[in-house]
Amino acid sequence: MGNCALCGQRRDLKNSHLMPKWAYKRLQMTDRGRQDPIAIENGSATITSRQVTKHLLCGECEQRFSTREDYVSGLSAVDPVGTLNILSNVTRPDPRVTNVVQLKAEVDTEAIAYFAASVIWRAYVMFDDCKLGKYAEPLRRYLLGEMDFPSEMSMSMAILEPSSLLKRPEGYFTMPSSVKTPYGWLHGFTVCGLAFQCYISGTLDPQLKLVSLIGDNPEKYALLRKPENFIHFHEVQRVAAAATPRGKLALLGLWK
Repeated sequence: MGNCALCGQRRDLKNSHLMPKWAYKRLQMTDRGRQDPIAIENGSATITSRQVTKHLLCGECEQRFSTREDYVSGLSAVDPVGTLNILSNVTRPDPRVTNVVQLKAEVDTEAIAYFAASVIWRAYVMFDDCKLGKYAEPLRRYLLGEMDFPSEMSMSMAILEPSSLLKRPEGYFTMPSSVKTPYGWLHGFTVCGLAFQCYISGTLDPQLKLVSLIGDNPEKYALLRKPENFIHFHEVQRVAAAATPRGKLALLGLWK
């Protein structure tokens, strides 16, 4: 029993996941069958099945989140040839612009934005991994359905394409984190081929609002990126290269 972090009511709290359970399951799916993923943390690389959880939400609020998680799960699943499902719901508004696609009207961009916002908010509440500051309360009220998406925020999405460096971009994710940029605070994470970026600023750049998944703009867009052209990927590569294998990973001699 405890106070739900979202609604504030004293209720039986569920063991809430920071990242969706389906994302962990997909990480375990490899060409060689089911394998536990490699986690990199505090300079160490280990094989683990551990999932990041905390008793955080009541059952009703857990359901608020899971509905949107299920929707994003469908979009980030792959078809029999290994293509992300969301790519069947995009068009290129200008063939000369190869890295921008328009999301078709049937794509529920508000559900996608809600999902991404919920992960960033959970990272703040659970471990303070996302530095939301005074915007934490407006974001909580948005997730609770008490107010609109805060006007000081934009939420954009990039769809990662396979490349020679990463053949299965849907097979890894990065935990939510924050960094201060010239445009304001940037909060982001990657999950199963979809990378989300949330900018927060009192004077938000109008260009960021144009590519936001939620807002007044009737057309909604996403970016197409090769993983190596995405800043998060290079950070993952840098951290991985510096990590020391531990436990079973060290014994097997698989880490390069």
